[in-house]
Amino acid sequence: MSRLSRCMKFLIHTLLTTLLLIPTTTLADFGDQSFGWSSTESADFRDYAVRALNRQGQLINDHHLAYWLEQAYLDLNLSSQDPIGPTIILPIRDRRINAFAMPGNLIGINSGLFLSAEDQAELASVIAHEMAHIGLDHFSRIQQDNKQQLLTIAGGVLLTILLAGENPEAANATLLSSLAISRQDQLSFSRAMETEADQLAQEILINADLDPEAGRRFFRRLDELSASGGQLEFLRSHPLGRNRASNLSGRSYQPAPSAIALNAEFELLGLSLQKNLSPRETQERQKSILSRLESTMVNTRPSLRLIQARLTDSAETYRDELTRMIQLYPDFFPAYVDLLAVADSDRCETLAEALKIKDRQLMTLDALDVLTQSAQECAHPQWSQLHAQMLWQSGREEAALQFLKDETKTTKDTAQSARLSNQLKLYSRRYARFN
Repeated sequence: MSRLSRCMKFLIHTLLTTLLLIPTTTLADFGDQSFGWSSTESADFRDYAVRALNRQGQLINDHHLAYWLEQAYLDLNLSSQDPIGPTIILPIRDRRINAFAMPGNLIGINSGLFLSAEDQAELASVIAHEMAHIGLDHFSRIQQDNKQQLLTIAGGVLLTILLAGENPEAANATLLSSLAISRQDQLSFSRAMETEADQLAQEILINADLDPEAGRRFFRRLDELSASGGQLEFLRSHPLGRNRASNLSGRSYQPAPSAIALNAEFELLGLSLQKNLSPRETQERQKSILSRLESTMVNTRPSLRLIQARLTDSAETYRDELTRMIQLYPDFFPAYVDLLAVADSDRCETLAEALKIKDRQLMTLDALDVLTQSAQECAHPQWSQLHAQMLWQSGREEAALQFLKDETKTTKDTAQSARLSNQLKLYSRRYARFN
């Protein structure tokens, strides 16, 4: 295929993908009908976003962080009077302070925002705010001038085409990131919508027993940083920080023990994002944070207990504690991954249990890598599926498709052949749609 033909093909896919983002009707609980998407199409786009971001190394693939963010979202969603449909929270490897919501029920949180929040409630206030934009149907309610919208899209497409001629992979990532950014510029929410989202987010925090003042504190502090000369991406996509803080009602709040434990988890996870710390400094800070907590708090919070276990000097003690945690918290996926990474016996039994709950998890590449290696060592029949998923999710789509084709032809197990064929059909459809 000629270079011109490849560019034209890329342009067609780009236009199709971009057109999917133009509002049409109303936002549904499952799927994203405001953009003409079914729940399947929304899931396809979320999958595409993960692949494209992983291809460029833009996602933070830490299964502890992913689990914590997923649980934070689930707790907030259960505390909302109008829960939203399936949503994923993606930690973005970007130290700028920013967050965004996208059609398809996808929320991005930059590592810079995670590090700038002073406690768990402040970060939760931002997640709740982005959830509110989705739940309040703001995407479909935005009215924009069509000419301006088309110019914005055309500019993004042009930039993508220029990059595609030299580096198609970089162009693909640029398209995704530009859509995420232009989503906020192009669909810049009105003051009324921002206030509405802030107020709903505050109610969600109250129902979740989190500090309802967190959003006010966060906006005011960002305004102060901006006034001192800081260029904050968050205030460009979420303007009027000071005014928004004043629009939120003041609420009294007495931290519950659960909130204290949550803040400790937040601090501990934040340490993993601070690249300037040495392993020894990280361990010392982890010990200091845990020492401020009562033992009952640690023992009843699996994430805290897991971090405490990792601080032990004995590998045998660490493995024993992970085994106990799996018995106490059979759905706590990070404990399975960590045990598989260090297990010297019973590894195959642990893998079998982990695979039972795998599909209920937001998988990260580090967890997939451990599962795949363990499946290979155990000669587990799901190794082929895990290996294909690893290739696919990391952005090596063609390698994943070819591997599945080869495995489907060579396997003699009819049940395994059927599983591989279904995986191949799913990946082939998604590849044809977005690549």
